[in-house]
Amino acid sequence: MNRIRTFSWMTVMLCLAVTACKKKSEPAQEQAAAPAAQAEPAAAPAEPATPAEPATPAEPATPDKQAVEAAPEAETEAVEARLAFVEGTVESIEDAGPQPLAEGAPIPGGTIVAVGEDGQAEIDLPDGSVVDLDELTELLVAEAFVEDGVRKVEMEVLAGAAHFTVAPAAKEGSYFRVKTDAGVTEVVGTVFAVEVGAEKPTTDVVVLEGKVEVTAGAAKETVEATPEAPKAVQIAAEAPVAAVDPAVVADAVARWQDWTDRLADALILRHQIDVTKPELDAVEVLAPARHPMWRVQVDLRRARIAHRIAVLAQAAAAEDLARAADAKARFELAKAAWRAQAAAERQEAILAYRQAHRAAWAARAEARAQRHEALKEARQAQRLAHRARVEARIAANAAVRVEVAGQA
Repeated sequence: MNRIRTFSWMTVMLCLAVTACKKKSEPAQEQAAAPAAQAEPAAAPAEPATPAEPATPAEPATPDKQAVEAAPEAETEAVEARLAFVEGTVESIEDAGPQPLAEGAPIPGGTIVAVGEDGQAEIDLPDGSVVDLDELTELLVAEAFVEDGVRKVEMEVLAGAAHFTVAPAAKEGSYFRVKTDAGVTEVVGTVFAVEVGAEKPTTDVVVLEGKVEVTAGAAKETVEATPEAPKAVQIAAEAPVAAVDPAVVADAVARWQDWTDRLADALILRHQIDVTKPELDAVEVLAPARHPMWRVQVDLRRARIAHRIAVLAQAAAAEDLARAADAKARFELAKAAWRAQAAAERQEAILAYRQAHRAAWAARAEARAQRHEALKEARQAQRLAHRARVEARIAANAAVRVEVAGQA
């Protein structure tokens, strides 16, 4: 059994927006688990959601900085990715038009996952990695599987922002690639984010810890960084790899911390988790033992919720929380106290970013439709390849069961 630190994972965030997004790091993990209870996505609000402010220096360390051990080997292996978390509108792009996706839905190769305004989505991959999708994002999952211990993951961010928490590869020959129009980012072992500019074909790659390899045309560069000294580069097709202002990193980290806070808040409210005495094992979708295939990803969500609860509980007075009527009232009281202490200017910056991103998204509707059309043939081939792998896995498992039965 490999032991992995939860937030030594590599994280990539890819965005198609007016300004560049950044990458953030996350824990590495090995395996995946059973689908979460399905819930139809709700329509997203028209106005930008009020962002959660980034943690201040006085707050507890984020999960990314905590050492979290990977769970024991799962008894069974996930065959394909799954949609683990949905907030707002999340759809797959099909020939007949967008089709709603619910939590627990499989994400086979060749799927384009699209997240609507004010939406969020989280995808669990069979290798233990996690993909977080921001609002107004389209991600093509070209392939995502593990075969004989070799990981083969290739995705393309068509629009918006995606954050990747990448598990370490178990065997030689494994790869984890994230494409954009500007180039390719491949995991060497790190935490990072990627953001694609909406008005120009560039991608900002921000490395927070570890190492990535970026390629744009003939240009190739390895970017290595530490938490104390993050680095960022910008890539564009047929152009040299260029340095980026380090201030971009801070902005991206703040936006992604806001995303993580909102995910945790949604799960706390959805499952009525008490911020004064959280019992995560009592929540079916957050109990690792109930999801052996997705144990690593469930542990990541638990770590995010635990961090958020620690921040909220620290913001509110214990006596005020004790007087609150129920778990929901305690959460809302703690969040209000936290919000009053958070940096207003950072909140305003996040809202301004979203508004600009939404304007760029609306302006590129026709371009996205054209891209969907151009990808039809490739996506069909990816779907057929995925189906063949699943059928081969089913046949192999059946053969093993027959052999075991014969030996009994």
